Amino acid sequence: MKSDRQLRLEVAWACRILAMEGHNDLTLGHVSARAADGQTVYIKRLGLGLDEVMAKDVISIDLDGQLISGAGSVHLEFPLHTEVYRLKPEVGAVIHTHPLHSIAWGLSSEPLKMLHHDSTLFYEGIPRFTDISGLITTAHQGHVVAQALGNSLAILLRHHGILVVGKDVPWAVLTALTLEHVIKLQLLSERLGDVPNEISAKEAQILHLQKFQDAFIDDYWNYLVRRARRAGSDVT
Repeated sequence: MKSDRQLRLEVAWACRILAMEGHNDLTLGHVSARAADGQTVYIKRLGLGLDEVMAKDVISIDLDGQLISGAGSVHLEFPLHTEVYRLKPEVGAVIHTHPLHSIAWGLSSEPLKMLHHDSTLFYEGIPRFTDISGLITTAHQGHVVAQALGNSLAILLRHHGILVVGKDVPWAVLTALTLEHVIKLQLLSERLGDVPNEISAKEAQILHLQKFQDAFIDDYWNYLVRRARRAGSDVT
């Protein structure tokens, strides 16, 4: 069980890592983690870019968006986080960002193809949310998005951005980075001509289990943090 301090640090590092990988968009986008009590959410405060977030900039709110601790205002789109947590007790972290390639691909109706080992993280598919083009600012809107997410790890918000979930912050970050990577790969492949044969559905399930194991996540996360540190980031 992670302490409140650990969750704040993870959310801050997640913001810095996502910014390094092209998810930064002015002061928009946010990362959150659910505390052990299931009711408290640690989330980046309003007014900072992902690349500026420190641990002290991670505030805590309840599932109604009311500030519990920390200094700063709450993002208007907090219901994207809180309504997922209400509906999905297995989710421990939520990310909403605006990566370029994912937004572009979300405007199409093209399905994600199994073109690379990383694609198999999403072998069950990625839904698109098309009901609302504007900001998600009410509990009802957030609930509709959470329902549309279903059992998927990510959903594309058409004309908007992405919503990614994970059992914890490291998994959510890996999922968000992988999503943008495989979409970029698919767009590149299609520009080059005929898309090669896909990995079969059976093989995709096997690769998913082999590549995306809990036993590997600490190594992936620690590497991403070290990389951010080498680039000059510090969240303490």
